[in-house]
Amino acid sequence: MAASTFAIFHTFKAREGQKLLDMDTDDIKCALLDSGWTPSLSADADWADISANEISQTGYTAGGLSVTSLSYANVAGTVTFDCDDPAWTAGAGGIAARYCVFYDNTDTAKTLICYSLLDDSPADHSVLEGQIFLITLPATGIFQKA
Repeated sequence: MAASTFAIFHTFKAREGQKLLDMDTDDIKCALLDSGWTPSLSADADWADISANEISQTGYTAGGLSVTSLSYANVAGTVTFDCDDPAWTAGAGGIAARYCVFYDNTDTAKTLICYSLLDDSPADHSVLEGQIFLITLPATGIFQKA
């Protein structure tokens, strides 16, 4: 399923400017959250603020997965944050989630970076046992800053 536009958390913007995060070498994770979470770009800052709404289903690992092929690159004045498409293989009962969230697992606070609604209805996106829960990221990257 294709992710919708990603929204960037306010605290991430501040901490990035304070050189507290290294976006191309830190352990960046993608986690899945349920419909009980009400996103707040200003109030949600750290993983602890939202982790109570993380899904807990067979085939999904608590804390999410570390993304691969991480890229935070500046090309002609536009910085693009990107990685490989996150994917989980659903176990018994399948996997269902409403949101995906990227956060920095290296820094002490586990700073939230951005999130996306997985179904614009909004509704949970789900797959059955044995299927791949794949988040297809935008071709232009997770987000860009010009």
